[in-house]
Amino acid sequence: MSVSVIRPSVVRLGFIPLLDCAPLAVAQAQGFFVEEGLGVELRPEPSWANIRDKLSAGLIDGAHALAPLVLASRLGLSAPAADLIAPMALNRGGAAITLSTALQAAIKRTPGGLKAVAAARPVGRPITFGVVFPFSLHSHLLRHWLNAQGVEAGHDVRVIVAPPPQMAARLIAGELDGISVGAPWNRAAIEAGAGVEAATAAQTLPRVIDKVFAVRSDWADANPQVLQALLRALIRAAHWADAPDNREALAALLAGPAYLDQPQALIQAALELDGVTFARADGPEIGDDDAHWLLAEMIDAHHIQGSDAVNSLAEAMMRPDLYAQASASLEMS
Repeated sequence: MSVSVIRPSVVRLGFIPLLDCAPLAVAQAQGFFVEEGLGVELRPEPSWANIRDKLSAGLIDGAHALAPLVLASRLGLSAPAADLIAPMALNRGGAAITLSTALQAAIKRTPGGLKAVAAARPVGRPITFGVVFPFSLHSHLLRHWLNAQGVEAGHDVRVIVAPPPQMAARLIAGELDGISVGAPWNRAAIEAGAGVEAATAAQTLPRVIDKVFAVRSDWADANPQVLQALLRALIRAAHWADAPDNREALAALLAGPAYLDQPQALIQAALELDGVTFARADGPEIGDDDAHWLLAEMIDAHHIQGSDAVNSLAEAMMRPDLYAQASASLEMS
């Protein structure tokens, strides 16, 4: 592969410490960015709101991002509208709902299950679930699961937002009764003996898009060569991360202080058990089907009302043409 010098000399990419930041971590560690002539600075961020705001303001050039967050940003939900696009998926699967062992025990011994347990709680002490962001696969997964229990979020139980790395600790401390979060943080609560898995995205919402690589549309237009180089590196990294022979090395990389700063055995368990994929199944490709699913979920959650204009905005968010161009150039190299 030929190496060319591309400007800007340093590309700033934000990420949240989660298993599905793997394509960014691998592209950096394996030298895929460098082979594309790129200098990349990976910047850990404390929350998805930080990712949204810094990407929208141009303080970072691209990001590991929640797919529904990107659509919400385009629609101007809870923040000024930002013209973000998603040229590729970073993962599917990996999210899960974990209940505290105390809540799980109460559900098992109470006729009427979760709804009855919630109704019996004292005023001012509702059952509380944590999600990573209002506009996230994790929020949709929790809504689907609660509905199946006959429970309404915001009425029967409280739902709050917490950064992913805080979730397991808050469940263990008893501050949360349940969490809907991406790997490995659900697994961390389970391994600590404080949680029980109730549902996974891989089982409940199979092959649904979770995280994407996101950039601003104007940045993409101004830096087409850089974006193509980034996508080529990330596509290679996604395939590397999904290769069974690389899983131990991937766990060691993600366990390090630059990323998750957690025991390697926990990361290994999450990779093996939590159903996350980076390049298998639908893999990094992204398209209108993903946009339509996201839109339908946001309408169902009463975040937005459907319209032709909203549908067009959702479809414009997905840029399979940019992914296809990068993928084709990899095949020719």
